[in-house]
Amino acid sequence: MFWSTETSRNECCTSRNSILQHARSRTMSQHYDEPARAQLQAHIENVLARRKTIFARWDDLWTQLERAAEQYSQGLKRFSQDPLPSAQETLEAIDGCIGAIAKVTNYLGNTVTFDWHFRNERGYLIQSESPKRWRHLTKELIALRSNLSAKADELRRFCQGSKTYAATAGDCQDLFQWRVLEVGRQLLGSQVGRDDGPLITFFQLALSPVLGNSTPPAPTLRSFARRNP
Repeated sequence: MFWSTETSRNECCTSRNSILQHARSRTMSQHYDEPARAQLQAHIENVLARRKTIFARWDDLWTQLERAAEQYSQGLKRFSQDPLPSAQETLEAIDGCIGAIAKVTNYLGNTVTFDWHFRNERGYLIQSESPKRWRHLTKELIALRSNLSAKADELRRFCQGSKTYAATAGDCQDLFQWRVLEVGRQLLGSQVGRDDGPLITFFQLALSPVLGNSTPPAPTLRSFARRNP
């Protein structure tokens, strides 16, 4: 049996895609079951049929929605743990870390710390190890200090002149809704339309498998879409 180069390439791509999809399915929980996907697909096909457009990238769509849902799920787990610190507490912690790193790097660069030799009256000799072996650590600490300093400056600018609060589970849901809304806009267009229009209907259908009874009603979702153009 003889296969053409094109056939072999197609078989290889199909096999690779199957492996990647299987790997993704093992590392990411499925938030959209078959009934939920079928309902979303029926809505999308109905809308696009009226527009005389065909959509075929269903795997990409499910991947985007599943990723957004998984990020929302992981965010909720984080918020369910210890309370998040305030911006001031975070800045104080970062500044403290920067100061500690500065002290350590000073010690690492000090010959008194690492470059010494002593002999006692009984003739025993003791000496330090070569300071060269710690140079890589010094470089990494300096890079870390620079990174933390940049983050601290960014946070100070963010907090300057405005009231700042620690993110909550509500902010996590807002971010999830924004991500789903962006998926809908890429697929159906940016026009918000009516409460029962194509975009808001998609929005609600895509949120309900994840949010359940907490899914906002259509008028609330329409207001959200209008506030986030």
